[in-house]
Amino acid sequence: MGTYASLSTIARAITGTAWNGPRFFEREVIGERVRDKIAASKRKGIWVGGPVPLGYRCIDKKLVVVPEEAEAVRTIFARYLALGSIGALIEDLDRRGIRTKANTRTDGRLRGGIRFGVGSLAHLLKNRFYVGEVVYRGEVHRGEHEPILDRDLFAAVQTKLAANAVERRVRLKGSTRSSRTIMLRPQKKRRSEFLWKPSSPMPRASDS
Repeated sequence: MGTYASLSTIARAITGTAWNGPRFFEREVIGERVRDKIAASKRKGIWVGGPVPLGYRCIDKKLVVVPEEAEAVRTIFARYLALGSIGALIEDLDRRGIRTKANTRTDGRLRGGIRFGVGSLAHLLKNRFYVGEVVYRGEVHRGEHEPILDRDLFAAVQTKLAANAVERRVRLKGSTRSSRTIMLRPQKKRRSEFLWKPSSPMPRASDS
């Protein structure tokens, strides 16, 4: 796309110009160029900002490895393989005192540094950034940052995560099928309910 605006951007800009004047068109074109630059940087493996992952620190717009945090990341991956579940891993990390990445916001407030949850831990375990790669719109690119993890360890964790996901789906499907069977199974009637019961006593034969 380069320095040229996309057709959708031009269409939005023309519509906006009718209401807001030429400045709207200019903002749209500038925004498109910024998005293009970000996409080009990510395809080159350049970190373009955002939350700094656990294990790294931003210095002069570059990510450098923090040895203590990098060791914590390796521990998380190794312990997941040993324990086999995210739930058990959360309890293990609690005992070890390993927390999420603590980042200072622009207003000075601290963000993170808390107990890992299932979502944040699952995201960390799938993050290819730790093997020196940058993912952008489904495409994997070689990053300019230093990797923290060995590729074999990362691959083993991905295999375990996939196996656990399949096991959960099978278990969920089985439990759903069992519940449906219970709901649809007809109740068995007792044998006594099938015996003929006269509604009124049989008349006696009259004495002749």
